[in-house]
Amino acid sequence: MFSSKNSEDESSSLSNKWKRSRLRREIRIYSEDVFKQYSAVLENLHLDRIEWTVSRRLYRAGGYCRTEFGDPVTHEIVISYPAYRHWGWKQIKDIVRHELAHATVFEEYGPDIDPHGPEFRTLAKSIEAPIEGESPLPHRFELRCSACRNYVDGLYEPSPRTDHPNRYQSECCEAPLEVEENFPAFV
Repeated sequence: MFSSKNSEDESSSLSNKWKRSRLRREIRIYSEDVFKQYSAVLENLHLDRIEWTVSRRLYRAGGYCRTEFGDPVTHEIVISYPAYRHWGWKQIKDIVRHELAHATVFEEYGPDIDPHGPEFRTLAKSIEAPIEGESPLPHRFELRCSACRNYVDGLYEPSPRTDHPNRYQSECCEAPLEVEENFPAFV
């Protein structure tokens, strides 16, 4: 598996996390290591046709694979920087293997394949990738009723309701909203 002299420890401390550009480099290195380790299974995958992106705005999933079925087939695999900041490198490695399995299945079977069907499941197991996607990240902002503290809504990005919650009322008590920020912005 992946090992690097500069590898990050598995600590969840935000101060120990890599910047997006470094994470992208490490993902590329790790994907090459996965490809070498599982070359018999991934033989139809062309790593040079994968564009890796690390997104600051992806919160609802740890990553996804977007495939263009042209000639040749190309892939953009997007990895969530907030997921990395929240879960750490170990979880991102699982996500990378999961998305490489998607890219391989699309290369081998084309656009009509069920993304999480039996072909994907078999391939994912063979490269030790999780079959199920991860849960969405917790909401960055939670809106609560200022009177009874009931949960009203959760948001990933700032909005007028998070910037000026006292302008909005809860349905339960018709009291102004309050905002709790669960974790810092992932920039």
